[in-house]
Order: sequence, then structure tokens, then C-alpha cells
Amino acid sequence: MTSIFEIDKNNDRWRMLPGGVYILFQHHYTPPEFRGVLAVSIASIISVIAIISLLIAIVISIIRNWRLPETDKRRDKRHQFIRSHAGIYFICMLLSTLTFTLGFSLSLYWAIRGRITFGTFCTIQAALKQFGNVATALWVLAIAIHTFVIVFLQLRVAKWVGWTGFAIVWILSAAVVIAGPLIYTTKEMGPWYGISAQWCWTSDTYVMPRFITEYLWMFLSAGASFVLYTLLFLKLRGHIGSDLRFSFRARPLGADMSRVAHQMLWYPMVYAVLVFPIAGCRIYEIKTFMMSNLEVKMGSAVFFMLFAVGHFISYGTELAVASRF
Repeated sequence: MTSIFEIDKNNDRWRMLPGGVYILFQHHYTPPEFRGVLAVSIASIISVIAIISLLIAIVISIIRNWRLPETDKRRDKRHQFIRSHAGIYFICMLLSTLTFTLGFSLSLYWAIRGRITFGTFCTIQAALKQFGNVATALWVLAIAIHTFVIVFLQLRVAKWVGWTGFAIVWILSAAVVIAGPLIYTTKEMGPWYGISAQWCWTSDTYVMPRFITEYLWMFLSAGASFVLYTLLFLKLRGHIGSDLRFSFRARPLGADMSRVAHQMLWYPMVYAVLVFPIAGCRIYEIKTFMMSNLEVKMGSAVFFMLFAVGHFISYGTELAVASRF
């Protein structure tokens, strides 16, 4: 009986599609790959535990404040933050981050086996990672826009606007992820999700569609957030007045406002630091059809997992901003 697979010198299994394109069906990890995937998996699991712990703390805070008198609720900054648009957006960002960290943590299964195989489990992992990345990017952008409108433009956001934004971000996140399998997938190019390098992701046969349905949104969010928060920083520092004119002389701010201003500037910078290393490795592989440096890629992935959680937790516990929303 003739096998439908071709096995290369590394004992990896490939299958040729009707269009003449080969897709990887099974990849055996080399020792460096095994160590890298294991490190990323452990970092992801730590991230999952941290995010779930923060979500539990938020739920406990909500329950404790449920029966408090309304006057006490108004004095509690944590309760104000959770009930605000920014608080809801932040919780949504945590949930979307939890989605892609869960996806990365599933690589522990591949590390234990010493190989990665295409199938249902691989598809689920790839979908979780893509949806989580896109949704997180959009929620970061939503928070940036909301903060800009409140602080820079000094406009009051109606409840219906906040809930409309809530619906738009989740619907758009789902639409972007669904667009790949529905619009771009062809029989000649194979399945949308598959093995890509050391993990499950969008198949390597869909180069430009992968960029459009994932990395484009991550770069757009990081870039737009950086611009908006830079303007916010200048506003809070007093370089931009109420008449929107720029001045090189900064107006003195109180300690709380200075802390808020610095946080506003560092937030998009940190997100950019998180996104660009790992995304840069993937863009390099897409453009050159060559593997990026394994140590750099794995290190970027570990950094992305751990540093993201630390930043989100610091943002959630930094309630100096909460009273402004």
C-alpha cells in the first residue's frame, strides 16, 4: 500500500495537496526546539494562573461590594473602576489575553510527546491563539481610544456608546478570525490551520492572509495606541492646552497626575515591546521563507507571555486612573 505522506531526513511527514503544495503533517522537535517549546509552555501556564487569579480577585471584589450602601460603593475606587467602561474593557482584555495564553499552554502536550501533529487538537490550539491575539489587540486599541476621548477631548462617554464599543470589538474579533477559513481557504492550499514552525498556527501556505487576519491588527493597535497615549502624555504634562495649542513649557502637575501621565505613556510602549519581537520573527519567516533564530524567537515568546501578564496586572491594580473614568 502506497503512503500518502512523504518523510524527509528529519523524519517529518509531508503531504502534497492537489495544487502541488506540500504541507507539514508531523514535525519532530530537535533538542533546542523541545527546550524552547517547553519554556514557552511553562511561561504560558504561569500567565494563565496569574490572569485567572486576577479575575477571581475582581469577582470577589464585586461580590463584597454587592451589598454595600451606595455611598460606600462610590468611595471604593475598585468598585468604581469595575463598573466603568474602562474597567469592563480591561476585563475583556484580560479574557482575550487568557485565550491566547491558554492556546500557547497547550504546547506542553506537544513538548511531552516530542513532536507536533496536525489534527483537531492542533486546530483548536491555533484558533485560540489567533482569536486571543486579535481580540487583545482590539481591546488595547479600544482602551486607548476611550482614554483619549475622556482625558484629551474631555468628553463624557454615554453608556450606550460604551456598550456599543463592547459589542463591536467582540464581533470584529470573531469576524476577523472567521474570515480566514471562510474567505481564503482553498482545496489547493489546504486547511487554514496547521503546523507552522514549532507550533500550530495559520498554515504556511497562507502567507498574506495570515498577516491580514492577525499581525495587521496587532501592529495597528500598537501604533495607534502609541500615538494616542503620546498625545495624552503631552496633554497631562501641560504641553497641550485646552485650546489644543502646543507649548514647550510644561505646567506643574500633582503627584497623582504625574503618575497617571507616566502610566499613559508607558502602556503603549510596553505593548509595542511585547508585540514587535515575536511578531517580527514571524514576519521575517513569512517574507523570507526562512526560519528566524530559534533562541530569539523562543525568548521573545517567553517574554511575551510573562511580561504581558505583569503589565496587565499592574494596569489593573493601578487605580489612580480609575476615578477619571
